[in-house]
Formats: sequence, structure tokens, C-alpha cells
Amino acid sequence: GRMTFTAINVEEPENEHFVQDYGLSSKTLVIQKQRGGKKLEWRNLGRIWELVGDREAFSAYVRGEITALRRGNS
Repeated sequence: GRMTFTAINVEEPENEHFVQDYGLSSKTLVIQKQRGGKKLEWRNLGRIWELVGDREAFSAYVRGEITALRRGNS
């Protein structure tokens, strides 16, 4: 499959719905699985702030979560 990265400013009126859609309370990284433009599953990667100072651990966490989402693992 193909993966894209999109930065979204939830303070812009057209993006405010993401706060409720994903239960956001601060800046975060959300990954989402889609097929045919339809949302299938998503995850809020809340641990990014714990790991932000450790590039290796941060990257491993994000890669692991993306892999799990692609495979359909909880």
C-alpha cells in the first residue's frame, strides 16, 4: 500500500472537526488506515512525546505502530 503524510492545523475552521473525530487534546500524531478513501481504523500515537528526545526509540515506536495498523493488530 501507499502511505502519505499530511500535517493538519486543527485551529483552522475547516479542520476543527478532527479534535472531536480523534479525541485530541494536544498536538499529536494520528495514523489512519484507509481503503478507497474510506477510514477503516486509526490510532493516536500518544507516546511520541515521551520518546521525542530518543530518535531511535521514537522511530521504532512509530514504525511499529504503522506496521501493526497495516496488519490489523491491536
